[in-house]
Amino acid sequence: GVSAMVVVYQPVLVLLSIGVAILGSLTALALTSRAAHEQDAGRRSFALANGGLIMGATIWSMHFVAMMAVEFPVVVNYNLLETIASVCIAILATGIGLYIASTRKFGITSIPLGGLFMGLGIAGMHYLGMSAIRGCGQAYDLRLVAASVGIAIGASCAALWFAFYRRNLVMTLAGGVVQGIAIASMHYTAMAAAYFVPLEVAVEISKPIFSQNFLAYVIAGGMALVSVGNLTMLSMIKVAPLTPAQVRLVQESFRRVEPTGPLVAEVFYRRLFDIAPHMRQRFPGDLSNQGAKLMAMLAIVVANLDNFDEIAPVVRDLGRRHVTYGVFPEDYRPFGQSLIWTLEQGLRSDWTPAVREAWLAAYALLADEMREGAAELHGAGSYGMHVPRHAT
Repeated sequence: GVSAMVVVYQPVLVLLSIGVAILGSLTALALTSRAAHEQDAGRRSFALANGGLIMGATIWSMHFVAMMAVEFPVVVNYNLLETIASVCIAILATGIGLYIASTRKFGITSIPLGGLFMGLGIAGMHYLGMSAIRGCGQAYDLRLVAASVGIAIGASCAALWFAFYRRNLVMTLAGGVVQGIAIASMHYTAMAAAYFVPLEVAVEISKPIFSQNFLAYVIAGGMALVSVGNLTMLSMIKVAPLTPAQVRLVQESFRRVEPTGPLVAEVFYRRLFDIAPHMRQRFPGDLSNQGAKLMAMLAIVVANLDNFDEIAPVVRDLGRRHVTYGVFPEDYRPFGQSLIWTLEQGLRSDWTPAVREAWLAAYALLADEMREGAAELHGAGSYGMHVPRHAT
């Protein structure tokens, strides 16, 4: 056997690579988290695409800076086509993962499925990027390779859960840190799995034009500029949950169904128990009183849609109280589906695509605010842990 070459790391560039991973991950998760709240389809698509691009670029940048931190005892260079292919894999796979997690296309499985895509994107980018090295041979410890892939997938799932399951600022920050550490941990575990060996036949390798340190600082600086620029843009843009026209459509359509409130509530709960039978146990006994409270709550929310900040604390408190009734985050989905279906039955010909979009936006605003309130209790370990009781 050929003995492995000894490589050493520059500590400053190692720390720089971890910083790039965390800052870029935070930016990408913030963008896609914002997209989940955005009602305009064009802006939502742009934010999702931008988030995917930044996450993919972050993974590649972290990898490249980390590779610049390695000092080989021989001259090495990188194959351009394989390097570009590795970047494309990172952007495509992580973009898909972010899209699945942020839009919740697959319900409660969206987070692990998104984490799987992102983890495989991180690992795929790394190992294809490693194959682009020219100037030395490579061999791998397969157990550490498997560990590196597991780290990438598991930590990506955790990061997405922080950023999209909870959807608040602190958790998005935590998600960015976890995702950044996931990328860095995967990389350095994978590097520990690699053995670099001299080539048996000497190959002429062109000496890199720029020094490793120079390239590392240029790439890290570029990612920092992109990340800070996007975060600054996000902080300056106030997302309007509903447009004035949507507020008007919701309020006008609600006035048409409000006079038949008891019937609306009855149809709503019947539909809810049809599509989510498990929720029937959370509303025992006569539902007439519960129906009246539902319509009263909707009336308050609808009347204040154009000034929602005024009643946001009340809505958050409602979310906190629903924790004690055994309401889980996934229960908001069938609740919203039932509400939209009930309104469609009541409004009939007045239920236009524009009215539907307006109500979807209004319900998303209501549900997100209730989740925020519930998350406060969840942080104390109580979210979804109480025995179901009659909801108010």
